[in-house]
Amino acid sequence: MDKTSAERLVDNRINQLVMGDSEYQELTKRYNTLVKAQKFVQSGNVLQQMRERYSVISKTVRESIVEEQVQIKDMMKDMPKESVNDLVLWTNSIVVMSDWIELLTMRINEVVSEKDPSARVEMFDKIIAVGKEAKNHVDFMGETTSMAFRTDFADNSDIMLEKFLEDVSNFLKSTV
Repeated sequence: MDKTSAERLVDNRINQLVMGDSEYQELTKRYNTLVKAQKFVQSGNVLQQMRERYSVISKTVRESIVEEQVQIKDMMKDMPKESVNDLVLWTNSIVVMSDWIELLTMRINEVVSEKDPSARVEMFDKIIAVGKEAKNHVDFMGETTSMAFRTDFADNSDIMLEKFLEDVSNFLKSTV
């Protein structure tokens, strides 16, 4: 079963916190040391502690996300309609720009790889990752929109990109 972008975002956030958690890191070191020493009973106990620590972090993240969703919904209820409309516009603009970042960096890498198949423009890999992360966040927040809206939006993203690229091209020509 494929995970939704929201589920992937939550999983990524949990994994980031787990890997950055000093207690979990210490348990991992102990576990690795015990496995190397072939102390399997003790390593099993440490592995259970690692699972428990992961569970605590996972539960905390999931609870905070639910609380955050409720706060956002409550906050938007009290906002003027114009502010809500601005948030919707800006959020959807981020989705489009994230798609564009990913698409354009892939195009750049394709052109570069024509010259040298093993070549990549590594600085764009980080930009792609940022774009994917932004899109995951927005997808997570925007799963309340209808499938028809999302499909229509995705279909029009390419059209908007071509218009944007034309505008950038015209700007560059006018400045040279």
